[in-house]
Order: sequence, then structure tokens, then C-alpha cells
Amino acid sequence: MRGLEVVSYRIWVRRTAALLVGGAMACGSSTPLPPPPPPPPIEQCPAFERDPLREPDLMAWDATERQKVQEKRSDGVVALRMEQQGCMVTARVVDCVGQVAGAASGSPYQFKPYPRSDTLVADSQREAYAKLPLNAASLGGEFGAGRSLRVDYRMVGAYVLPDGVTVGEWKGTDCEQATHYATRVIVGGFARASGQRDAVKGDVGVFGVGAGAGQRQSELRWSTEGNPADCEQAMSKKEESAGCNVPLRLELRAIPGREVETEAPATPSATAQAAPEQPTAPRPAAPDQPAPEQPAPPRPAATAPPAPAQTTATSCPGGMAWIGGGTFQMGSNNGDDDEKPVHTQEVSGFCLDVTEVTVRAYKACSTCSAPSTGRSCNWGVSGRDQHPINCVDWDQAQAYCAAVGKRLPTEAEWEYAARGGSQQLTYPWGSAAPGRLACWDGEGNDLGRGNRQGTCPVASYPAGAFGLRDMAGNVWEWVADWYGPYPQRASKNYAGPSSGTGRVRRGGSWLFDSPSLLRGASRNGLTPAGRGVSLGLRCARTR
Repeated sequence: MRGLEVVSYRIWVRRTAALLVGGAMACGSSTPLPPPPPPPPIEQCPAFERDPLREPDLMAWDATERQKVQEKRSDGVVALRMEQQGCMVTARVVDCVGQVAGAASGSPYQFKPYPRSDTLVADSQREAYAKLPLNAASLGGEFGAGRSLRVDYRMVGAYVLPDGVTVGEWKGTDCEQATHYATRVIVGGFARASGQRDAVKGDVGVFGVGAGAGQRQSELRWSTEGNPADCEQAMSKKEESAGCNVPLRLELRAIPGREVETEAPATPSATAQAAPEQPTAPRPAAPDQPAPEQPAPPRPAATAPPAPAQTTATSCPGGMAWIGGGTFQMGSNNGDDDEKPVHTQEVSGFCLDVTEVTVRAYKACSTCSAPSTGRSCNWGVSGRDQHPINCVDWDQAQAYCAAVGKRLPTEAEWEYAARGGSQQLTYPWGSAAPGRLACWDGEGNDLGRGNRQGTCPVASYPAGAFGLRDMAGNVWEWVADWYGPYPQRASKNYAGPSSGTGRVRRGGSWLFDSPSLLRGASRNGLTPAGRGVSLGLRCARTR
């Protein structure tokens, strides 16, 4: 009967593009789970190996932002907004390009060969912050239980601003937000994988720069950008290659008068300082010499420079990202009726799990009751430890978060995080169609429409706003609020109606094929007792 239910469930979803489970699936045993291991210490922010506001490596950055670098580079000088709060470094490409005085329209950058290979290994999120600080929070799901992260990359060239160039004009709708511009864009290809420490460090890799003694092919599941064969050819010929042209590193220069205030990384604890340093491969020097200082984009004389971003000390546990508070327009006029009215919502800063709660994490909860089992449920299935826990009801989700010292996020917090705060993103990654950017079942996904049979391992797809993973797709996520109409006016830290018959779930899932349900503003109500194969959770925490 359960198999027929799942098939009917999928058919109904495709006909209606919405799902409301009216009852609970068969409940699993309420026998307590095994005692959890001791909680890991909250990791301190380390010193960066590279200044992330001057020479950020981009391998943990959102793929959409990397693509924007290429698009803007073709039109002029690339402008970015860089922000740092403690060890949390974020960046976005702004709608603004500089035009080089006296030059023809188009790209002012000149290609110079720069053949280099390197491997980066991190055994903890603390090391990830040190080695890949830009969006390092998105890597939280790669560590734990003896797991390490590895990145292999090949640099083939750098697009460099010529010496002595001056920017005659800045054009775009977002120039006031720019804090830095790119003097160099170093390109190539990279592959990223995580797994058990020995396997990660001994794997042959994808680009042929790893150890891999005696191996003929990799044994890890790699996420790759750039074609390894094209990179090999481009390196040997020292020429540009469309197949090996992924931005890997930027060299940035601050725009005078636009510097963003930053908070220095916290000093590691005595324990962390006493720990032996992990050997790392030498990092290649940047090509050529820095370009001369460029003038700031012009502003109208009556307009004062934008105020520096305010930062506060943050201390989120490992695996959580700090979501700085702010104001945004909650809801959408382009979605379902329950997304209206659009209203101003103020949200205080909070910590949010980078990934959805995994099967492995849920197993460690000694006071949590077992989820339902059956087809497409992950509980009790071998090899699913890194998949999100699913088939849990609202009470189980709330109980898990409480057991680990956290809570369910409010609906306003969840939408604020998914939409990049005041950026008002359509999807967590921007405005591009979901395609291969999420674990879902619609047109353009990596398995083909209608072929997905279950959840994906967490963090299998590019990071979105704030470095969060899978805020769209994989599993719907329970939030704290009762489901009901939005308020008619502005509010602060909105927590939903005081009562109701359904709880809110957010984010869409692997089972759905409608892009609309993956939008950050999309919302849905479900009876709190509902347990579905496409329903899970992530937790929040007030600092």
C-alpha cells in the first residue's frame, strides 16, 4: 500500500504543484535512540591564510556569483561588495562596471598565462575558514566523524588590468554599493569532495594533482567546475580555454571612501593554539605586479558615501551560519495568495544551520523518537547518513532542535535567510531557473524531469545566500509558526498567528517539479502530525 501511496503522491503533485498531507504516515517506534557523542566544541575563528578582502579564493562561493564575474568582465571593470563579520566573509557582484578611459567598449582585461596546480585540504570547519574564508560557512556539512574536505584546482591564466589604466566612468544601477573592484581574475578549473580523512588525502582526484598512489580513478564523489582535459591542454599550450575558464581567485582593490568596517577574527582559544598545525601545500604567488590605484566610481556631489556595514561579534556553533539582522519585504505579489500582502519585516540576527539536519545528526539524539520508515524515508536505510532526516512531524522537529540547544526558525527568519536578507532574491542563489542548482524533480535537473527517487546528500548543490545549502529543494523544512494570513502592516520578528490547524513548511523538495515552489517567498501549511517523505528540518539559534 505504501508504494501505491508514493506513486499517487507524485502524480498529484505534478497535477496541482502543491501538496497537503492530511494525515500522519504510520509512526515509527518511540524507543529512545542511542546516547549521543559529546558535543563538539564551538570552533574559534582562525587567522586567514589569504586576506579575503584582497585575494579571495572562490571555490566555496556561489556558482552564480562566479558566473557574474565572467559576465561583467566582458563588459568592463568588475565591481563587488565585500563584507566581513568576524570570520564570516561574504561577497556579491554588483550591477556596475567601470569603463577604461580611452579604450574601446568591452573587456579591459588582458589574458596572461598562469599555469599552476594546487590541492587544499581542511580537516575541520576552522581550517575551512582559514583557507577558504569566502562563504566558508557553507562548508559546515563537509566535516564531522573523521571527515575532511579537499579541493583540487588548476589555474591556467589571469585576466589582468593593464598597468596605468584609469577608469573614466562607472555604469550601472548599483554602483553606490560597490566597495572593491577586480584588478585580476585568475581562472581555471576545480573539483571539490569530502569523505573520510584517509580516503580524501589519498585519492587520485580529478585534475591529477592528488596522491592516489596506484589508483586509476577517483573513489570519491567530486563536484567539478571546468573540464579537466581542457585544463590540461590549456596549461600545456598556455592559452585561453572556454572549458577551463572558471574564476578561482580574485585580486581586489578597495575603492577609496567605500571601505567596509570589519571585525577582526577572534583569537583562537588556548586549546586551538596548542593543536599541531596541519601541513598545507604551498600557495602559488599571484601573477605580475599589482595594478595602480584606480579612482572611485563617481557619485553625485550631494550624495554622501554609503554608511559602512555595521558588524557585531558573532559566535555560532560549528555547522551554523550567522544571519545578520535587517529589514526586508516579506512575501511576493507574483506568487500564491497566501504570500500577500507584501509587508516590511524586521529580523534580528540569528544563527541558522548551514545544512538540513542529517540522518547522522538525528541518530545522535538520545531523547528523540524514531521517524517513520518505508519507501523514500531515510531512517534506517544504509548509506543515508549524509541525507536529510525526513518523515518527521512538527513535534519531532521541535524536540530535536531543543535537544541540541537550538530551536526551529520562525517563518520570517527562514524567508529572510533564503532570500539573502535585503537582497530580495527570488531563489536562494538569485534569479536563475533552478535547473541543476537544487535537488528537485523539475525540468533541467541533473537526473531529468520525473526521475528523482529520493533525497540528495546535503550540500550536494551550490551554496545560496549567507552560504546556506539546500534552502530550496531536497526536503521541505518545518518552521516554528502556525500557518495563517500575513499581517497587514510592518512588524518586527514576526512569529505567526497565536494558534491554527497547520504549521508552516518552507523550501520545496525533491518530489516537486514546479520552480515556483522553490522560491524563497513560497509557503505552505501542513497538519503538525504530518510525516512525509519530502519533509525535514533545520534549526536556528539566538546567539
